[in-house]
Amino acid sequence: QRGFIITGNEQYLAPYLAATGPTEAHLEALKALTGDNFRRRQLLDSLTPLIADKFQELRETIQLRREGSADAAIQRIQTGRGLRLMREIRSTVTVMKSQDRELLIAQSRRHAEQARQIFLALATLTLITLLVLGALIVETRRRAREMRSTRDALQTQVVEHEQTTSLLASLVRSSEDAVIGIGLDGRVISWNPAAERMFGPAERDMAGRPIDAFLDGIGADVVSALARVQSERRPEQLQVDHRGPA
Repeated sequence: QRGFIITGNEQYLAPYLAATGPTEAHLEALKALTGDNFRRRQLLDSLTPLIADKFQELRETIQLRREGSADAAIQRIQTGRGLRLMREIRSTVTVMKSQDRELLIAQSRRHAEQARQIFLALATLTLITLLVLGALIVETRRRAREMRSTRDALQTQVVEHEQTTSLLASLVRSSEDAVIGIGLDGRVISWNPAAERMFGPAERDMAGRPIDAFLDGIGADVVSALARVQSERRPEQLQVDHRGPA
């Protein structure tokens, strides 16, 4: 403006002409970006008329110079109105920039706090996961030890049972008394050598035969003994006095 007023050269108006068109669009864009920020809206509302007055002052002085009234244009400038408008515009813009910095700092702090909370949450979740994993590992190892211990105990019991069974079988087979094993259905399931010597038939011939059909007079005793075995769930011994082959 000053260069044009002094020289009348239109080239000095290039910055003014370039700013005249986009200024209003820039203000509208700022209002759209402001949203519900009340303080920013107030500043924009006060800035808009200041800019309009400044452009009006520029247009008036430029028009006076174009009409050849350079002195009148200079007098208009010397009133200080344009300078006051620019000071107010700069002051308002400075406040807006300060608000932007404050808003940016607040957002940065908020984002930092959110990041800290997310980090703490992730760290806590990781710690809990590690604790749960550690507990699972400890529990798994404990159960594995229990299973090994149970397996070893069962194996020991099986071995002892087999040894006991083998010993009992050996005792039964070497016994001088006839020992006959009877199932719950009253049929012969075992028949030792003494029984073979006493009664005559071999074990293979007696297996599966009803005992009361072979030994007369003990049917009632066998039935009573089998009833006690079924009710008490324990072996029952039945002694029979038999002389000579049946």
